[in-house]
Amino acid sequence: VLNKSAALLENVLHGGNYLTRKEIGAALKSAGIVANRFRLAYILMNAELKAVICSGPLNGKQHTYALIDERAPQTEDLTFDEALAELTLRYFRGHGPATVKDFKSWSSLTLAEIKEGLGMVESRLEHEVIDGLAYWFAEPAQYPEPKSPTVRLLQVYDEYIMGYSESRSVLDVSGATRSLPERTVPFNGAVILDSQLAGHWRRTLKKTSVLIEVALYRPLDDAETHALQTAADQYGEFLGVTTEPVVATAI
Repeated sequence: VLNKSAALLENVLHGGNYLTRKEIGAALKSAGIVANRFRLAYILMNAELKAVICSGPLNGKQHTYALIDERAPQTEDLTFDEALAELTLRYFRGHGPATVKDFKSWSSLTLAEIKEGLGMVESRLEHEVIDGLAYWFAEPAQYPEPKSPTVRLLQVYDEYIMGYSESRSVLDVSGATRSLPERTVPFNGAVILDSQLAGHWRRTLKKTSVLIEVALYRPLDDAETHALQTAADQYGEFLGVTTEPVVATAI
């Protein structure tokens, strides 16, 4: 069933024909494949794991699926060593400064594989030991200095959060989060203020508006509060609704 479903997906998505989950379910049903409830989820996950499908562009507010060969066409075949070297270099270029354990958590590679990968690209990277941890990074590209204060409202699975494990403390240089007793974080989203974790957030969608609630590790000054509301307004604009004034509480 899974192989038959994957073959059908290749046919119905061919030529940039991006389909929503509901549309794929209907196509499978038309082909005599039962794809209700969890069964459809398993069929789609299997096709993703086999590198048949991936995320497509939004259709209005609906997510779609696409053929991975069309969405991200492969230009060349790499050997394992070439792929390992390229992945290692790209991770530390895009995430550095980061540690070996960060890379292991992100990539699921073994420590032996990471050591091998670093051995192949270390001449193209730099590293520095801070408090006993070796941080690897590439020479940063030159970008304009960002406006300060700037607030970003990130989802909990954003790469800025999930790309690190051992060195997540770089997101909290002041130690504000570590100085508090352990407790359940009230909201899942991350409030990032000038690259640092300032709190957490959640949204409540209404008919014509969205309410953003934040729980902060410290009070914000007027400029930071304005930056927070600006980020919330941008989120509402993305959703196509108005944004209510942000409701802030302390953690």
